[in-house]
Amino acid sequence: EWFESGLSLDDADDKMKVDFNFVNGFEKAKRMKKINKELEILGSEWFESGLMLENAPNAYINNAYFIDGYNKASRMIGNKKL
Repeated sequence: EWFESGLSLDDADDKMKVDFNFVNGFEKAKRMKKINKELEILGSEWFESGLMLENAPNAYINNAYFIDGYNKASRMIGNKKL
């Protein structure tokens, strides 16, 4: 929650900064956000490369971030006038 609210570890009080579970949770949330962003980018690149969604591995098809990236790229292309 701390990470998602936009706060950094520097914003935490001294007690929280040394709390192993707090710091671990913060770092995990940070890593997950990066991974999810990368999956969204991968979904966009999948679409932009002309690859069919049904040819993606199940792990990608079942991932909301990958699908969101794929759909965003699809909508962007659909909104462009040729």
